[in-house]
Amino acid sequence: MSFFTSSKFQIRQGSLSDAFVIDHHKLGRIAELAVSNRFAEAGWQIYFRNQKIAGVEVDFVATNDRSEWALVEVKTLKDQVYSGTRITKRQKQRLYRVSRWLNARFGSYGSIVSAFFNSSTGSLDLYDQNGEVWHLERGEGED
Repeated sequence: MSFFTSSKFQIRQGSLSDAFVIDHHKLGRIAELAVSNRFAEAGWQIYFRNQKIAGVEVDFVATNDRSEWALVEVKTLKDQVYSGTRITKRQKQRLYRVSRWLNARFGSYGSIVSAFFNSSTGSLDLYDQNGEVWHLERGEGED
C-alpha cells in the first residue's frame, strides 16, 4: 500500500476508512472550538483561550452572568468511553494552580471542568474536578 504523509494529514491508498487521518493537534483545536462554542451558546463568555495563566497553558476559561467561572480542559475521544485517566496527576496539579489564580482574580469559586469531546459523534461529556458530572447551565435570561 502506498501512502503520502505530511505534518497536516495522511492519505493512504486502500480502504475508504483510511482515506484521511487528521493531525491530532488539529483535531484537538477543532474540539476546543466546538466545546467553547457550546459554552458560548449557553450564555458563557470565553476568556484566556490557549493562553498561559500562572505558567500553565489552558484551553479556555468561561464565565457566566452569575460570576461563576469554569476552567476547561478539553480532551478528544475517538470512541464512547470516558477516560478520566487522560488527565494526568501532573496536569491536575497545574490546573489547581490556575484555579487558585482564578479564585483570587474573580473573587469567586469556580470549577475545573474536563470536557470529553467525541470526535466521531460530536457528543460532549463534562466532569468536575471530583469526577462528578458537570452540567452546562444557560445563563440567566437565556432560553
